[in-house]
Amino acid sequence: MATGRLPAAGWRREIRKKVINIMYMIYIRKPVAAIRRYAQTLKIRAWYHRGVDDQVNSAFIVRRKKRTRRLIIVGIFIFILMAVPLGWFGVMTYGYYKMIASGEMTTLEDLRLKSSIAKIATNANVTEEDLRRLKPNGLAPELGSRTARIEIIEFMDYQCPFCEQNASVVRRVMYEMGDRVHFMIRDYPVIDPMGRSRSVALAANCVLEQGQEEYWRFHDLFFTDISKASTDELRAFASQAGADISEYDTCVEERRYDLKIDNDIEVGKQAGVEGTPTFFVYGAKYQGYLDDKVLSQIINYYLEALPQ
Repeated sequence: MATGRLPAAGWRREIRKKVINIMYMIYIRKPVAAIRRYAQTLKIRAWYHRGVDDQVNSAFIVRRKKRTRRLIIVGIFIFILMAVPLGWFGVMTYGYYKMIASGEMTTLEDLRLKSSIAKIATNANVTEEDLRRLKPNGLAPELGSRTARIEIIEFMDYQCPFCEQNASVVRRVMYEMGDRVHFMIRDYPVIDPMGRSRSVALAANCVLEQGQEEYWRFHDLFFTDISKASTDELRAFASQAGADISEYDTCVEERRYDLKIDNDIEVGKQAGVEGTPTFFVYGAKYQGYLDDKVLSQIINYYLEALPQ
């Protein structure tokens, strides 16, 4: 007779099924569903953010292109602003260089030199008496024309190394100036006044009395090496210069030009000569070594400043 109750074994199976279903729901189905829902949410979010990032990137690219375009425009503008003055400066600099190289324009150094020359000339306060006293009355080495407007007197020591350097300069500049300048030499033996300086000055004057050409040949030979100043060496120079050695020997033995040398020294002291070489150009004093450029500038200044 049925009572409606499950047997013990069936009841236990039913309980087991329910428990398994409950555990399945708790530990498998719901977590999997939850995981699926979360994954779906992440996917949606990824899609969203991807779209936002694409929009952001597009906007950034557009802004960057605009900024690049503006920078290019500004760069071109700055380049034009710099290129125009720099180009003008380059053209003008090249033009000045060509003018200076061709001698059409004076350099800053030349302007300073000219200013210095003008200052010395202005402060010289040279009188006719000064010019007359400086000019040798008798025998003196000469170059150029005696009728020239400009006279240059050099006080020289034949043992002075600066005079040695200036010797070739004087020859070159006077050759260029021709008859526009009258150049003369006066003796001023100060380095070894009673020794070699005077001996060479005496020998030079003894050659000079035989002629200007003989003197200038002696001058050029001697100033190739001023250490060669012994009696025999000077005599050899005189012979090579074309001087009559018999007359030369007599002149040196008599010391014929000692008084003339003493007079040159005295005139130099009165004129303010303190060392050699010292040049007087139209009475204005220029002391020390003068190279070709400086000596030419000095002469040209007076040629331009003095009346024709």
